[in-house]
Amino acid sequence: MPDNHLFDELAARYDEQFSFSKSGRLQRERVHRFLRRVIVSGMNVLEINCGTGEDAFFMAGLGCNVLATDDSQKMIDQCVGKLKGRSEEAGVVFKKAGFTELEQFDKGKKYDLVFSDFSGLNCLPAEEITRLSATLSSLLVPRGKMILVVFGTRCGWEIGYRLLRRRGETPNRRRRNKPVIFGPVDSKTRIYYYSPGIFTRLFSKEFRVRSSRPVGLFLPPSGLDPFFRNRKILLKILVLMEKWFGDISFLSDFADHYLVTFEKR
Repeated sequence: MPDNHLFDELAARYDEQFSFSKSGRLQRERVHRFLRRVIVSGMNVLEINCGTGEDAFFMAGLGCNVLATDDSQKMIDQCVGKLKGRSEEAGVVFKKAGFTELEQFDKGKKYDLVFSDFSGLNCLPAEEITRLSATLSSLLVPRGKMILVVFGTRCGWEIGYRLLRRRGETPNRRRRNKPVIFGPVDSKTRIYYYSPGIFTRLFSKEFRVRSSRPVGLFLPPSGLDPFFRNRKILLKILVLMEKWFGDISFLSDFADHYLVTFEKR
C-alpha cells in the first residue's frame, strides 16, 4: 500500500505543483470533457483517491451526489477547507478511506459511477487491483459505470525527455518489470505501470471495457510546465492536436495517462 505520510506531505503543495499548473489544468480539462458526456444530474458517484477534491467539486457542479475518498488525511483536510463558501457543491462529502476500507462500506448504498483520476490506482500491484475490482463491483448499480485514469507504459513525452538529457537514465522507466519507487528511497510508495490491455484484464471478471482514450498524448506532463509556461502558441497547437487525436483508442498507451470506461457485468 502507498505510504500515507508521503501523500500527507504532498497535500499542501499538490495543487500548486499539479492541479493549478498549466499542464495539469489542461489534462484535467480533457478528463472533464469526457465526464460531461457520461454524467447525468442526480447520479450517485463514488470517487476514490480524490486528492484535493478538484474532480469531486466538478462533478457536484454537474448535479451529482459525490462521496469522495482518499487514504491521506491531509488530502481530505485540503478538500474540506475548499468546501467553505462553496454552497453550489453541497452534494460533496469527503471521507478518509483507503482502497481496502471500501470493503467496509454499506453494500446497501449503490453508486451509478465509480471514478478515479490521475493514477491513484498505479500505487497498487496487480493482485490488489483484482481484489479491488470485486469490491467496486459490489458498490455499483447493475450496469453501473467506472471511469479510471491511470499511467500507461509508453509515454512519448517521458521517453523523449530522457533521451534528450542523455545522462545514462533508462529512456522508458515505465516498461521495466518492477515498480518505480516514488519519493524517498525508503518510501513504501511504489508506482506500477500497466498497459491498457493488462490493466483492463485485471477488471475483466466483473466489468466490460467500453472505451479507452489517451490523456496527455500531446499535452505535456506537469513536470515540463516551466518550459511551456511562456510558449503559449506552441501549447495552443498541442491542445488542438490533443483534441484531434484524443479519442483514438490505440494511442492510449503512448500518452502520459489514459482513461478507461468500464461497465459492470
